[in-house]
Amino acid sequence: MTRDEVIKQLGENASEETIKWVLDKFHEKDNELRAKDTEIAKNKSDLAKSQSDLANAQSQLDKITRDNMTEQEKIEALRKEAEKYASDTKKAYAKARATEILSQVGISDEKLINSLISDNVELTETNANIYVENIKSIKESVEKQTIENFANADLKPNASNSSNDNDVMTWEKFTSLSEEEQSRFEQEHPEEFAKL
Repeated sequence: MTRDEVIKQLGENASEETIKWVLDKFHEKDNELRAKDTEIAKNKSDLAKSQSDLANAQSQLDKITRDNMTEQEKIEALRKEAEKYASDTKKAYAKARATEILSQVGISDEKLINSLISDNVELTETNANIYVENIKSIKESVEKQTIENFANADLKPNASNSSNDNDVMTWEKFTSLSEEEQSRFEQEHPEEFAKL
């Protein structure tokens, strides 16, 4: 902040002492903020270095731990890793089976398939088959109801479900309409009007 900016803020009648006091306070606060910015930058740098050092130390610790493992501990770690791979393989196979089963009814939704799978392949197949059977049952029920509705539908021609020659507009009928009705017919049925 400059002397002119302080005078502009305080007005032309500000005393020299007031102007000097404001400038001193401004520079004091400005220096404090700059010092804090510098401190924050240094802390960030120190933190990044500490995180890097920690990652290196953790890597070394993991190596030392592996090197110091007894044969039994190494076997146990390998067994756990093998179990995880076996579980993942079973889940992948279960997903393939569920996808195949659900495709019978046209279902390929990834979220639905994932909700049915587990590392128990038989359980996954059972769940997928239950889902398919429910879909087939619903489909059969809808088809049966639709066929019944068509069988019970009144398909005999009558005034409400068949076209009637009385509905066809002729020139005689058109001329017997009021001007408003003629205008409405002309706007709503331009093709029929052209044939009159």
